[in-house]
Amino acid sequence: MFATKETRSVRQNRRLFLLLTGVVTLIAIYLALPLIIAEYLQYRLTLAGFTQVDVSSGRPSWNELRLDAIQLSRRSGNRIFTAGAKDVTICYRPLELLSGHFASIQIPKTVIESGFIENEMPAQSDAVENFRPIALSAFAPGQWLSRLPTDELSLDDLNLHLRIPNGGQYTLHAAGHIRDGQGILTGEIRPTEGQLFTFSARAAVNGEFSLDVRASGTPAPPILHIATHAGEIKDRHLNVDGLAQASLDGIELLLRPWFGSGEKPPLLHGSLESRWQGTVPAANGTWEGVKISSDHSLKIKAEQLGDAFRSAEARIDATARLEGNQIRWQLGNESTLVARLSVRANTQAEPQVAMTFPKGLAGQVELAPERMMLSLTAGLPVHLAPVDWKGFSSSVIHIELADAAKLRYDLKPGRWAWEPFALSTKPISLDSPDGAIQTDAITFEIDELSGGDTEWQGKGELRVANLKPKIQGKPLPTGDVLIKFQGDSKRLDVESTMTVSQGKLVLNGQARHEFASGKGAAQFELAPVVFGESGFKLSQLLESWPYPVDLHAGRINAVGGSSWSRSASHGAPEALRLENEVTVNVEGLAGRFKTIRFDQLDAHLALSDQGGLRTIDPVRLKVAQLDLGIPITELNAEAAVTHHPQSGGPIIDVRQFGANLLGGTVHSSPFLWDTAHPSHPVVLVLQGLSLSQIIALERQQGVEGSGLLDGRLPLEITKTHVALRGGELHARPPGGWIRYRPTEEVRAMAKGNLSLEFVYQALSNLQYKTLKVNADSTPKGDMTLRVELRGHNPDWQSGRPIHLNLNLRENILMLLRSLRVADELTDRMNRQIQEHYRKKH
Repeated sequence: MFATKETRSVRQNRRLFLLLTGVVTLIAIYLALPLIIAEYLQYRLTLAGFTQVDVSSGRPSWNELRLDAIQLSRRSGNRIFTAGAKDVTICYRPLELLSGHFASIQIPKTVIESGFIENEMPAQSDAVENFRPIALSAFAPGQWLSRLPTDELSLDDLNLHLRIPNGGQYTLHAAGHIRDGQGILTGEIRPTEGQLFTFSARAAVNGEFSLDVRASGTPAPPILHIATHAGEIKDRHLNVDGLAQASLDGIELLLRPWFGSGEKPPLLHGSLESRWQGTVPAANGTWEGVKISSDHSLKIKAEQLGDAFRSAEARIDATARLEGNQIRWQLGNESTLVARLSVRANTQAEPQVAMTFPKGLAGQVELAPERMMLSLTAGLPVHLAPVDWKGFSSSVIHIELADAAKLRYDLKPGRWAWEPFALSTKPISLDSPDGAIQTDAITFEIDELSGGDTEWQGKGELRVANLKPKIQGKPLPTGDVLIKFQGDSKRLDVESTMTVSQGKLVLNGQARHEFASGKGAAQFELAPVVFGESGFKLSQLLESWPYPVDLHAGRINAVGGSSWSRSASHGAPEALRLENEVTVNVEGLAGRFKTIRFDQLDAHLALSDQGGLRTIDPVRLKVAQLDLGIPITELNAEAAVTHHPQSGGPIIDVRQFGANLLGGTVHSSPFLWDTAHPSHPVVLVLQGLSLSQIIALERQQGVEGSGLLDGRLPLEITKTHVALRGGELHARPPGGWIRYRPTEEVRAMAKGNLSLEFVYQALSNLQYKTLKVNADSTPKGDMTLRVELRGHNPDWQSGRPIHLNLNLRENILMLLRSLRVADELTDRMNRQIQEHYRKKH
C-alpha cells in the first residue's frame, strides 16, 4: 500500500512539472515572439531585395503584436529607396505562427522616398535586372497576392516622394487595402508644380489587374487605362492578355517633371492603344519561356519642339512579338511621320517633311544581362515625301538599308556602338528659284559609330554619283562627290573630292570643326587645269558649259579657305562669323568671251571677305592681245580692293592701267573708285592714236587718212551703267589728210549727180589742220558725237577752205558691235556737203 501511494505522488509531481514546464515554455515563446516576428519580417524583406532592414519590436498580446517602427532601404546604382512605417499592428492566430502567416497587418502611415546620390553614375544593369520581376508580376498579380503572409493588409496613409535626375519630383498620397484575394489602391499624384491626378488600381488573386488615372476634378475618361488578366497555370506558365489606352493630352501634363527646369516641354495631343496576349512563366525573375504578341496604334502630335521644328505628327501602327529575350517588331506600311520646320519669316506656309514606309519597317531587339542589341532589317525602303515650299521643291527621296544595321548597347560600361552599315538612295532632284540639282544615287556608309555618356566617335563616307547642277536654268558640268569624315565628341574632320568631266577637273577640300569652341576651318584646292593639251578646250572639257566663255590654251589653278566661329555679345544669341579667302592664278590663257577674243592672259587674284570684301595682294592683270573689235595690245593693270566701313561697298584702288591702242596708247593716273558712291569720273588719257588705223578698222575701199589724235575720256562708272561725260579727241598738230577715191561702181551710181561730184572732189585730197570730236553718252548707251573738221583741198577750187560740223547720234554698243564708224562718218559728211551745195545753188 505504501508503494502505491508513492507512485501516485510521483505521478502528481510529474504532471505538475509538465504543467509548469509548458507554462514556462509558453511564457518564453510569448516573450520571444516579437523577436521571432521581427526576424521573419527581416528575412522576407531581404528576399525582396532590401539591404538594410530595421524592425523595432513592441510587446504582444495573445493574438496581436504592435511593432514600434520598420525602417528599410535599398540601393541600385545611384538611386536609393527608403521606406518607414510606425505603430504597425500585426494580428495573428497563435496556431498559424509556425507557418509564417498572419491574420492581418495594419500600417497607419507609411513614408517612402526615392532619390539619387549625387556624383554617382546610375547602374543600368541593376535597373534591367530589377525590371524583370516587376514586369512579370504586373502580368500575374495573383502570384504575389497569393504569396502575401497575411489575409488582410491595410495601408491607411501611404506617402511617396519620387525625385528624378533632372530635379523634378512627384508626390503621391494613397490608401490601400487587400482582403479576400482582392487589392485596391486609390489616391492622388501631383507632379512638381503641376496638375493633380487621381488614380485607382485594382488587383485580384484570379489574375485580373486594372489601373485608371484621371485628371483631378474632370469627368472625362481616364487619361491612362490598363487592364490585364493572367489565366490559369498550364505547364508552369500563365496565359496573359491585356489592354492599355492613353490620352496623350493628359499624359503630357503628367510627364512634365521629366523635362529640365530650363526646358520648355512639348505640347502633346493624340492617343495610344496597345493590346497583347501570350504566356509568361509562373516563376518570376527570368525571360525564359515568355511569348507575347502585341499590336499598337499611336496617333500623336507634338508642338513647341524647339527652334528647328514647329510641330511633328506621327501615325504608327506596329506589331511586336516578345519571345524569351528577343523582341521582333514591325511598323505597318500605313505608318507616317510628319515634321513642320520652324521658319523665322512671318508666313503661314511652313515647310514640312513627311516620312512613309511603303513596305513597313522591321527589326529586332535582344536583351541580355549585360547587353542590348537592336537591329534594323535591310531592304525595307523609307520614303521622304516631295517638298514644295516657296519655290523650293524635291522629288520623292527613297532611302534604303543595303545591309542590316545593328546597334549594340553594353549596360555596365554604358557604351553603344553601331556595326558598319550603309544607306543608299535612288535618283533625287532638288529645285530652287535659282537652280536645280539632280543625282543618280547617294550612298552613306558608316564604318564606325560608337560612344558612351557624352562621348562619341565615328567615321564613314558619303558618295554622290553623277551630280547634275543647274543655275538659272543652265546646266553645269556633271561630276561625282566623295566626302570622308572622321570625328569624335571634340572635333570633326572632313576630306572631300569632287571630280568633273571624268576626272579631268578635280577639286579637293579639307575641313575641321571644334565642337567646344564652335570654331572651324576649311581649305580647298583646284588641281591645275591645262587647256590645249590633246586639243582640250573648256567647252569640250565641260560639255554642258552654258556660259559664253571658252578657253583653248593656258593654265588655271586656285586655292582657298574658310574659317568660322560663334560669338555672342550683350545677351544676344550666338551668331556665326564666317571668313573666306581665295587665290586664283592664271597663266597664258587664250580664248574668247562672247565675241571678244584674248591671248596670253596672265592674272593673279587673292580675295578675302574679312571685314568686307578686300584683296590680300594687289590684283595683277596682263593681256598680250585683246580684240574688242578694236585691237588692244599689251594691256597692264594693277589694283587693290578695300571695304568701305560705312557704305558697305568695295573701294577699288587702281594703281596702274595702260595699253596700246590703234598705234597709240591709253592709260590712266592712279585713282580710287568707291563702287557704292562714285563721286569722280575715271579719266582715260589717249595719246597718239593713228587715224589711218582707225579708218583701216572698217577696210572701207577708197578711204585713206593720216594724222595722230590725242584726247581724254571721262567715264562715269556705277554698279548699273557706264557713261561718257565730256569726252574729247583732237588732231595733233600739224594735222593730216583724208583722201576719198570712190570705186568705179560708186562713180557709176553717182554719175550725173553734181552734189556727189562736188563731195568727191572736196574729199579727194582734204588737208586738215583741225579735227575735233566731243562725245557724251547716256547710261543707256546713247552717244552724241560732235565733229569739227577744218582744212582745204589744194586740188579743188584753188584750195578753197572747207569747214564741216557734224552731229552724230548713235548707240555706242551698236557702234562697237558693227564698228562702222568710218562708214558712218563718210555718209554723214556726204549728206552735209550735199545739203550745203544744194542751198548755195
